[in-house]
Amino acid sequence: MTNIVWTQSALQTLELVYLQTLQYTENERIAAKLHNKLIKEAEMLRTFPNAGNILNTSERVTLCYRALVVDTNYKLIYYVDANKDVIIVTVWDVRQNPDNKNYRIIRNMKKSIIIILAVVVILVIWAVSVYNGLVTMDENVSGQWANVETQYQRRADLIPNLVNTVKGYATHEKETLEGVVAARSQATQIKVDAADLTPEKLAQYQKAQGAVTSALGKLLAITENYPDLKANQNFLELQAQLEGTENRINVARKNFNDAAQAYNTNIRRFPKNIFAGMFGFDKKAYFEAEEGSEKAPKVEF
Repeated sequence: MTNIVWTQSALQTLELVYLQTLQYTENERIAAKLHNKLIKEAEMLRTFPNAGNILNTSERVTLCYRALVVDTNYKLIYYVDANKDVIIVTVWDVRQNPDNKNYRIIRNMKKSIIIILAVVVILVIWAVSVYNGLVTMDENVSGQWANVETQYQRRADLIPNLVNTVKGYATHEKETLEGVVAARSQATQIKVDAADLTPEKLAQYQKAQGAVTSALGKLLAITENYPDLKANQNFLELQAQLEGTENRINVARKNFNDAAQAYNTNIRRFPKNIFAGMFGFDKKAYFEAEEGSEKAPKVEF
């Protein structure tokens, strides 16, 4: 009697066909039906072992391999051994045959999909990199702006002591002293958020700080008329601190302008300008040079 022998490879491919069908159809009944049909057709070979078509194989292959078509898309690959037993070596999905036109189409489609996915991944990585770069530059502008505000606040904190010191020696300079106090008060009331650095708001902020600079210049100018004041140790220390603060303000403004201009240049360049528009990276204002506003009060010892 002819025996049907499934090799280990054949059993594995039989199981693989079942799993692939189940995954594709999401229907266990259909997968089981195909699985049982393959086994049933194999059993038919007991009666008709030569039912399969002979495969073209190498002349060096002594075995006569045959292929029995099952359910159009599958072939049982087998041979009959010397004992007349049918040895099934694999279950072949004809759609995976390189000579099959449909297979070639599917294979090319897969390659195209892989290429498209690769391009999409590269574009996503690039877009994330561009976005993160813009975020970094935006944060740098905010950091430089915070430094500008810190230096201006430092100057504002020095003014009360300076005014009180001068007042003790120059009681007749009431108008000048009140001008400094008023300019300081107005400047400290103007706050500009780094996320909302519009040209209008920055111009208002710059104008107010410029008024403080001008008022301080006038205050220090009148001290020339009071030798005792110029010799006062507390006044000398305040002068030194004010001069250092004015220098730090100029450095902070320059660093802010450099950061803002670099950021603005980046968001205007193609294709970064597309991402800037999509994600709300707006142009940043920066300090404009104004006559007298950039000059630190002249401090003489």
